[in-house]
Amino acid sequence: DQEADIRAQDVVTDAAPKMTYAQVADAIAKAADADKLAEAGDLIGSVADAEQRTELAALFERREAELQA
Repeated sequence: DQEADIRAQDVVTDAAPKMTYAQVADAIAKAADADKLAEAGDLIGSVADAEQRTELAALFERREAELQA
């Protein structure tokens, strides 16, 4: 039934790892090489707020440029 489907979707959504902006920003800042930065970049999608994900993507790009310099 529809109610069971909704409950099942909630379980799947809740199973996704949740990260805070600060946790991901810290991982980006601490990335010492391209591999660590890529791992940190993968975490951006686990932040719930879309505006914060946009800001994190900008931080990622800045850190990427720093590592390439």
